[in-house]
Amino acid sequence: MSFRVLYITNEDRQIGGSSLSLETLLSCVGDAVEPVLLFREAGPVLDHFAALGYRCLVVPYYRASFQASGFVRVLRWVPHWLGRAVTQCRCVRRVRRELAGSVDLVHTNSSTVDIGPRIARALGVPHVWHIREYPDVGLGLRMFPSMEAWRRKLLSSDAVVAITPGLKDYLCLDKAVCIPDAVLPASAVTLLLPKAPEVLFLAGTLAPHKHPDEAIVLFATAGLPEPYKLVLVGSIDKAYHLQLLDLARALGVENRIEFRPFTADVRPLLTRAAAVLVCTAFEGMGRVAVEALFYGCPVIARNSGGSRDVLAPSVMPSECRASSYGTLYDNEDEGAAALAAVVAAFPEAQVRAAADYAARTFSMDTYGARILALYRSLLP
Repeated sequence: MSFRVLYITNEDRQIGGSSLSLETLLSCVGDAVEPVLLFREAGPVLDHFAALGYRCLVVPYYRASFQASGFVRVLRWVPHWLGRAVTQCRCVRRVRRELAGSVDLVHTNSSTVDIGPRIARALGVPHVWHIREYPDVGLGLRMFPSMEAWRRKLLSSDAVVAITPGLKDYLCLDKAVCIPDAVLPASAVTLLLPKAPEVLFLAGTLAPHKHPDEAIVLFATAGLPEPYKLVLVGSIDKAYHLQLLDLARALGVENRIEFRPFTADVRPLLTRAAAVLVCTAFEGMGRVAVEALFYGCPVIARNSGGSRDVLAPSVMPSECRASSYGTLYDNEDEGAAALAAVVAAFPEAQVRAAADYAARTFSMDTYGARILALYRSLLP
């Protein structure tokens, strides 16, 4: 049975975790799905998927979040509401005109896009909403018109997929099915020794909500010997780049910090690094952390959100520091101490156990079958 699926994605200008997760999903379902991808604007992400041979449709729409607060929010609310109402209506009409009768199901690939249910209703097909992020505490977003209204819309979907149990519990999604994202094939597991004197921080975008500033603090506080350096990888705003350089200078490590541009091929980085830092307070799942498990790189992460789900999947929060698959920290002193300990004595037994766990839990081998089973449950 072949499924014709419209996928709605939130990224357009920068390839990030959501785009990479969608690419992995499409690879896993293979010929069982005939996909069409909906973008709100043309850009590098559309170009990437088009180059892979996927059919792409560009129709403007508003995201689910509203970027304003305080008095500015009051001033912008009515114009935003009016503009949103008109644009969303036009989007639905255009998609219905383009795809009526040629789609079996609509699959929204991010919490930050809420037009999926309307499009599905217009096409008369089921809607799947894939939740990959903590939109408020993780991304710092204000959902429009409110978090509760967004959640009601979420629950109106025919199926909701949460990528971690913690995300499902946080959003009170009793109806959701928990399907961890596939990240790599099981055969990708790699352990190369010895490690290079590098500590990594990886992100699609080095943005404040990812907390690369905390990574700099941890590195400086850990007091690692020369020639260890902190390598921060990802696209970055010029002003924020300067701000991070000022922080490194104030902490006396400006000559041991290196910035590199975004790359989708993180294997060469993670296989050689002594450790990777994941400092986001509420990571959705933490693709970087999972990739590190596959590639034999010790993970040091904030004790919250998806990082806790990944590194300590069956451990209660109060006990999570003793994670089986990495090290979780609650404050900067703990994080710095964990980094120093990993560098001083490479935790090979933990890393090998983590790689085996990653191959069982986050591999592409069974992910496609789980997604296709969900599609079948929604269609006659």
